[in-house]
Amino acid sequence: MILFGGIGGALWGLIPAILKTKFNTNEILTSLMLTYIAILILDYLVVGPWKDPASYGLPKSRPFPESGRLPVLIDGLRAHIGVYFSILIAIISYYVFNKTLFGYKLKVTGYSSKASKYAGFKSNQLIIFTFLISGACAGLAGIFEVSGPIGLLYRDISPNYGFTAIIVAFLGRLNPIGIILSSLIIALTYLGAEDAQLFLKIPSSVGFVFQGLVLFFLLGADFLNKYKVIIK
Repeated sequence: MILFGGIGGALWGLIPAILKTKFNTNEILTSLMLTYIAILILDYLVVGPWKDPASYGLPKSRPFPESGRLPVLIDGLRAHIGVYFSILIAIISYYVFNKTLFGYKLKVTGYSSKASKYAGFKSNQLIIFTFLISGACAGLAGIFEVSGPIGLLYRDISPNYGFTAIIVAFLGRLNPIGIILSSLIIALTYLGAEDAQLFLKIPSSVGFVFQGLVLFFLLGADFLNKYKVIIK
């Protein structure tokens, strides 16, 4: 399951990569739009061919067998061995970006594809490879989530982690090690929102408002650090 999750994510990431290299489309826009397509495909599967006959009409799949579930690290908690994989991927990413020639090529291509071509780098190949790896990581994150605490598929299963990841990345200053720390901070907003709804009767959407405010003020601070505001 983990292998096919990574392969599926890589193939899905190949779509915006081709659109970027062939038609120079905005990769952020196409990636976000493909998210909605993926959600609708999942809706079709859990309502149609993957629906559990014993679900009494509820749109969900059969529970995963024990062999398809990830072991929990501590009994009573939702954390599983996917946490180790995530930390390992972040450490490897930090090493590749900061200690290897390949990482340097990726940085140059990310800053400017024209500069990458001028330097003799094969920018299109780098873009496609990067999307494949990124898609595989996203696929692994998804399979870790559903085969860990959830254990099945159902409609509206996605809690918008993909969009929250944008906040995590900026809060971590686009540094893989910083992202580990920022992800823990954002995770607290999810847990806090759940407890607030349970004990204080406050809507859990307050957590998303807080996340949006974090991104807003973070980008605002970056803007003020980069530019000098003059009031005439």
